[in-house]
Amino acid sequence: MEHKVQFGSGLVGILHTPPKNTTDACIIFSHGFLANKNLPLFVTIANALELQGYSCLRFDHTGVTGESDGSEKEMTTTKFIQDLHEAVDFIHTKYAKIIVLGHSLGGFVAIIEASSNPHINCLILLAPPANINVQNLISPTVVNEWGKNLQYTFRNITLPLAFYEDNIRYDALDYMPKVIVPTYLLQGDADPIVHKESAIALMNACTASKKLEFIPEANHLFSFNEEIVTQKIIQWLKEVF
Repeated sequence: MEHKVQFGSGLVGILHTPPKNTTDACIIFSHGFLANKNLPLFVTIANALELQGYSCLRFDHTGVTGESDGSEKEMTTTKFIQDLHEAVDFIHTKYAKIIVLGHSLGGFVAIIEASSNPHINCLILLAPPANINVQNLISPTVVNEWGKNLQYTFRNITLPLAFYEDNIRYDALDYMPKVIVPTYLLQGDADPIVHKESAIALMNACTASKKLEFIPEANHLFSFNEEIVTQKIIQWLKEVF
């Protein structure tokens, strides 16, 4: 069963609640840059986990791509972290265990939040970048345009220079050693945006219980591999809980 919920500073989400909760855990989904709670990968995973007895919260981060409040001027990594913190605050009074599942930038901020939030019990990371400098996610040409015009237009969305300046403040490799909860990282080996080296670096930095798997021929969105990813997540959760 799905319910629309509102919480925090104008955040909107969909809460999946199974008819019979066979677990005491809720999985919070944190999407990536310019995505939203209705990412097909997220919907597939949440529906399957609901059938397994898990509650799931898919929510829109602050910005322009979903139902939550905010504009592109507020869409920064820092705000994404704050959004996730508010989602954890919303859920932790209702469930004994919280699992955060983050994709791309959503995985990046999940690492940062999990490094200091005691309410997070488990991490599932899908193609998270270690940092934007290592991955070359932002080209020098784009950086120069940001510096010259104080903004950059991408997919009809104008991003202020503050977006870039805020993003480069963070490096997930600095936070990963502070994560003490079980962590599962799935990475597509044909991902043109976040490369395999990022996953390896993050897992090398992780000192908690961890598992890394590569999905053959999978791209950044795991297109056409949603079912494979879903089944691997279900199996790993059975091993951990």
